[in-house]
Amino acid sequence: MRSLVSHSAAVLALLGFAAFASAQTGGRPGQLANASGISQPSFSADMAGASSSPVLPKVEIARIEDKSDTKGRRLWIASICMMVGASAADAATSWGKYEGNSFLASSDGRFGAKGLSIKAAIAGGGIVPQLLLRRHRNLWKPFTVANFVEAGVFTGTSIHNIGVPAARP
Repeated sequence: MRSLVSHSAAVLALLGFAAFASAQTGGRPGQLANASGISQPSFSADMAGASSSPVLPKVEIARIEDKSDTKGRRLWIASICMMVGASAADAATSWGKYEGNSFLASSDGRFGAKGLSIKAAIAGGGIVPQLLLRRHRNLWKPFTVANFVEAGVFTGTSIHNIGVPAARP
């Protein structure tokens, strides 16, 4: 722990001093960078064709998103929607019926507000880390698979719950 603190302090000190040791002087907007002692290439009419103006390098400042990234992101979002919908269907088909899972059952043994709040917390606990890690494209596929598996389990449970008779008052 002590070495981690000392290494962090050293890195912060280096970064702090680096802010004052700028390698370049301020330039005007649109000005080409020029290292000291190196002259800019000049283009004559015979080098650049009919134009005598210098040819500027092409600079790309925008990143174009890959189509596979868009499809992966959409599939991941769809899997979250499927998981939330299946969890809601499971809760709706369980409401007021005797609950086989004692963790979700109320004091009278039925699925009610206690079970719904626990089920919502479980669903939220699965979604929040995904939203916090949404910038990591390499995690979209495992998240998508996990969400679809969880949606399948909840869908199977809700289909089972449809056949369970309602509890009598």
